[in-house]
Amino acid sequence: MLFCLVGFVVSWLGSYCINLIRVPGILYREQARTAAEQTTALINLREENSTLNLALSQPKISRQEERRRQLVSDKLKQFTKEGKAVLKYIFDHGTISNLALDAESGLGKQL
Repeated sequence: MLFCLVGFVVSWLGSYCINLIRVPGILYREQARTAAEQTTALINLREENSTLNLALSQPKISRQEERRRQLVSDKLKQFTKEGKAVLKYIFDHGTISNLALDAESGLGKQL
């Protein structure tokens, strides 16, 4: 019985010592692998974020759209401040008569 107890204690101490030596290395490798994966994922997300921010900050406008914008800009320069206000009101509310424009917005009083 004593030999069984001594054998158990020696076995348990041997397992404890082996695990004491092996486990830190295993944990360190696991930690390094996880850190590398997270670093790679972070780099990929930053690249994707910068790509998306660039796409949002510089929308692609076709040449046709640029010409249309320039044409509208040139036409709007011909209007007075009051004319621009009336035009803005019409764009916001659709077509409207002169009486309704005067009654609803008060812009007719300015004209």
